[in-house]
Formats: sequence, structure tokens, C-alpha cells
Amino acid sequence: MHLPVTVEGRICNKRNRCQRLARCEQSLSNAPLCYKENNEMERICEAIVNDCWQKNVKQSPHLNQRLFVMPHNEFGVPKCVCSTLRPTLLPYPALYDSSDCSSFVAHFLEYEPLENPELPPQILPSPSQVLEWGIGDCFDLATVLASFLIGAGYNAFVVYGKAPGWICSRDRSNTQFVDNILTKKPEFEEIADLELVINSKDISSQNKASSPYWNSSDHLLKDCVHCWVLVRSNSRCPPGSADYFIEPSTGRHYQLLNCPYLNLFALWNPSNYWIRTTEKDEIDYAEVSLEEVDGWESMFLNRDKIGNQSKNSSECTSDRMPFDPPLSWVDHLSISETMFLFKYPKEGLRNLLYKKKKIELFSEGMEKQGIIKRTTSFKDELLMCPIEVVECFGRKTEDNLHLRVRCPQQHSFKETYLPKNKHSLKEWVEISGERRIITWCSKGRSDGLISSREIFGKEITYEFNDHRDRLARIHVVMIWVEEDKSKMKGRLLFPSGDGNNNVVVQSIR
Repeated sequence: MHLPVTVEGRICNKRNRCQRLARCEQSLSNAPLCYKENNEMERICEAIVNDCWQKNVKQSPHLNQRLFVMPHNEFGVPKCVCSTLRPTLLPYPALYDSSDCSSFVAHFLEYEPLENPELPPQILPSPSQVLEWGIGDCFDLATVLASFLIGAGYNAFVVYGKAPGWICSRDRSNTQFVDNILTKKPEFEEIADLELVINSKDISSQNKASSPYWNSSDHLLKDCVHCWVLVRSNSRCPPGSADYFIEPSTGRHYQLLNCPYLNLFALWNPSNYWIRTTEKDEIDYAEVSLEEVDGWESMFLNRDKIGNQSKNSSECTSDRMPFDPPLSWVDHLSISETMFLFKYPKEGLRNLLYKKKKIELFSEGMEKQGIIKRTTSFKDELLMCPIEVVECFGRKTEDNLHLRVRCPQQHSFKETYLPKNKHSLKEWVEISGERRIITWCSKGRSDGLISSREIFGKEITYEFNDHRDRLARIHVVMIWVEEDKSKMKGRLLFPSGDGNNNVVVQSIR
């Protein structure tokens, strides 16, 4: 069996991290008591889970490998997955939206595959420890993301099931990427990076043929155990919005009817754990009702459900003990402002590879020119021949440069500037050795100049607005100088735009 590995070359190292943590006396002494042992409620919860496990396995043997309820935490203590979630509202309004929050988690944390792609992990560390490590598998990332979304008011669930190998290895080489920074408007505007995949069924089938997981002869690397997040529509979502899935390793959003996931075994939130009891290999994602008539069974009988049943009927027919999962044993999750602004811990850089595209994300101040995002489009799928480079800059550049688009093969570029920059520039477009177009903000210049259009060695056109002499345009036509400069008495010499020869003014209109 080959070790599962991501496209970036990472393998699972969670077990080694936990062993180092357990051997560190300082970590053991500083950890809260609830991290190192169970209280009475947690022991009752463990007994209920074990009893339910035995009953379900007797009735449905296929559920033996599907149940994932009491994994060990980083200190080897069994903890219920419901109480491992820690709903937290981060003090950063930029993360209150689900798309921004999912994108942040996918970039903030490094992603590693599961140790065994056919089974869920034996260790599920606390979200606080995952944030401290800065790395985790799909179960770790999904737990962190769901904790933040629930804290922000979303009705979020952690989902456990199966996914194709290209999802589990984070292989996006055959996934089309549309950069939302560029729009059809004359000016560039940056919009939210919510990637809602509509035709992901087609994408899934394409990726199956090209992913290294699908080409592998090892059956374990084809359909892998995976974990992701379900968000059900509530008052926190826009009116009329539908339920959707979020892939924690990439931050992408999928509609339920057009998602690449293959199967769904169980899902949970802080209040309960639901198991899918049907033996079908496929599931209708159109309605994840969590009702018993649709093949779902809840692990715990919540007290509020008992209360509602007692109101509607004189007696309760359930023989189970009323019980709510224990409160979260995890400390309050926090991310320092320094780390939040840094965005990409350790290296300060994230590289994302898509089909014929490469995305480079930089932490603020890590790139000398102030670039925070670079999108390179390639002509070939091997990413060897770049045809377009889009660079987005932060707010700390001296000239307020916002966006630069370069076409290396055409030797051309286009730069867009934010208002109130040093030279009142608005836009600069240039084809090297051929032409240049510069646009200014007229209110920032005393002479009212708004644009300059130059064809190197041929003509220059200046346009003005609100000039004090009511000047509207200057058009200069030039010819190449063939004779000696000494013979050019009474004529004006100008340097050409490409720097090769001098030009002389023939006429000014």
C-alpha cells in the first residue's frame, strides 16, 4: 500500500505530533484538566455511545466502520466529537461571512491526508491545538471551520463520508478556476472569492481520469474517507438560499445536487450525532432531513425533543435515556491579530495549482513589491508557458498601485492605481516598443491633464479637462531624424518612447 500524499507532497504526521506533545512535560502541565481526563458527564456519554454502537452493529453490521463518535484527543483521552466542536465568534468582521471564513481556514491551516485513507482517524485533536500546530487533516480542518461557522450563527454540521481521491489529495489540476478579481468593467474591482461550483459532476468525472489517486493501482487510494462541512439554510443565510457543502481543504462551496462527494455516513453538531443507517452506496443530497423515515438515526435523545413529544402525546414511546452531549471540553478558540493579518503562517506564502493556472498568495509585506496575490495563466497544462500574469497589490505600496496585468509573450502590461496616489495616476497601459496610454485623475493635477496616448516614434496626443486656457487637446506628429543633429537648426528634438533614436516634431495640431 502506498502512503497517501497530497499534491503538495505532504503525508500524515499527526501521530508523531501527538507523541511529541505527550512527551513534553511543559505541555502536559499547562494543558487544562479537561484535556487530560473525562468528567462524569463525559463518562456517561461514552457509556451511551458504546451501548448504541453495539446495538447498531448487531442490527446493521455494515455500520461497524462507519461510526466515528469517540476518537482520542491529542492526549489519548476519548472525547465525543460533538463536544470537540467549540462554537467561537472571532473578533474579526471580515470572517463573519461563510465564504470568507472558509477561505481563511483553508489558507491559514496546512492540509495533510489521512493516515489510512480507508478509515477515519483514531486521533481528533482539539481545534485549539490544530490552530497552534497550523496543520491538520480533513477532520481537523472541518472541526475548526464548523466551530467558527456555528459561532457566527450558521447552522453548520461536520460531515463524514467518502470522496474521490482528487478531493482528498487536494488535486486541482483539472479544476477550472475563474479569478474574480478581474471584471468586465473599465476599472478593476475585487469581489468576494466565493467559488460556487455548478457543474461539479462533470469536474468530478474529469478529475477521476487524471488524478494520481485514480490512476493508482492501489484500491485504497480511489475512494477515500473524507470529512467536510454542511451548512443548512437558516435566518443567518440570505432569504431563499439553499443548503450547501463546504470543502475545508480548499474553501470551495458546492451545491448539494452538484457536489463531487460519493457517500455520506454520519454528521454531527454540538447538540447531536446522526448516523445514516441505509446500506446504499449513494445518497440523495436533495434533502438531508436527518429524519428516521429517510434513513437517519440520532445517537442521543435530546431533552428538548422529549419535551416536545410530551406536549404532543401523553406518553413517550422511546426506551432511550434522555441525554444531551456534554458541553465542549475545548478552550475558547482564538487567533491573535498578528497571525490573522499574516494569513499564511510559517512561510507567508500559499501556492495553488489549477488547470492551466497557478495562484500565489502572499502575506502582507512578504513580497518586496507589495504583491498579495499573483495569478498566472499558462498555455499548456504542464504550466511551462505563461500567457498572462495578474498581480494584486496591498495597500502599503508607495504609489498606491492596485492591480497589474502582464502578458509576457506580447511584452505588454496594464497597471491600475487607487485614488489619491502620489502622481494622480489612474491607469497605465503599455506595449513595449509600440505604444503607451496613461490616464490621470484630472482633479489631482494642476494642468488638468487626463490622458496621454503615445505611438512611439509617430505621434503623441494629450487630452485636458478644465484647463485654465480652455485647452482640450494637443496632437503631436513626429518623423524619424535621418540627418545629423547639427543640421537640425530651428527644430525641436524629443526622445522616442522606445529609447532607440531621437524624433523631430513635424507639425503640432
